[in-house]
Amino acid sequence: MAFFYGTMPEVVAQFVAYVLYRWEINIRMAAILGVVGAGGLGQMLYMSLSLFQQPQAMTVIIAMLSW
Repeated sequence: MAFFYGTMPEVVAQFVAYVLYRWEINIRMAAILGVVGAGGLGQMLYMSLSLFQQPQAMTVIIAMLSW
């Protein structure tokens, strides 16, 4: 019981910050790997931008940010 009231409030903020940090890193790495040829959202973004399909590119960007 003391763990939930004493330790958890201190740890939750750090845990949430770490989870959000790792999430950002994973999204960036997926985009970078896709642009350089590994597929995924980065490849879709690269193809949309190279073909001047701005609505589709914006959809991919929104998917990257909301995923």
